[in-house]
Amino acid sequence: MNNSILHSFNNNGLQGKLFFKIRPEQEEELKLWELTVFKFAGEYLSEIVGELRQGRPVRRPLIGRLVKGLNRIFTGMLVNHDRDVVLASSGNFSQAKVSRVFVDRVSVEPSRGERVSLRWIPESDRVDLIVTLSPTVQKTFALTLIRYEFLSRVAMDGALPASFSKECYEDILAFKSQLLAAWEKRKGDEGIPPGRSRRSDRAWCRR
Repeated sequence: MNNSILHSFNNNGLQGKLFFKIRPEQEEELKLWELTVFKFAGEYLSEIVGELRQGRPVRRPLIGRLVKGLNRIFTGMLVNHDRDVVLASSGNFSQAKVSRVFVDRVSVEPSRGERVSLRWIPESDRVDLIVTLSPTVQKTFALTLIRYEFLSRVAMDGALPASFSKECYEDILAFKSQLLAAWEKRKGDEGIPPGRSRRSDRAWCRR
């Protein structure tokens, strides 16, 4: 079992006893994971890690939720868009809390060499979220249980979870900076002049 889950029982012996006595077939009925700080842990273990280990694709709504969480952190706004990863900035500081300047978007579904996918990495026993901007440009983000929980809560609740440290938030902003740098590389590969976007800045915010 993930060590992060075990640590959630440190200060509550009763919850810990109940957690380990519940049979697997009772998990959903008794809302097993509500006993921990990781409300989405069961989903992560079965529908993300479990499916990828078996070579099966992750359901589109789950990827959409992750993208929605990323977009809310990338922009600092309560956007509901989950069809594309939205790249935005504050104009001069990519890690600003609110970024209102649209830069570009990356399609979740395969389109023009773009896509967002999840991949199981057996060598390191982890899940990677991969944002592919072109056939030759992509960036990966290690999707740990804590990061999955953080993004899911941001997508569902619309606010940064108070129970998490700033580390998750800062890690995602660092990933945003990597994507912006990758976007510049793709533009250079495609011969697009600096300051020019490949798309309109209106399409994503209407959805």
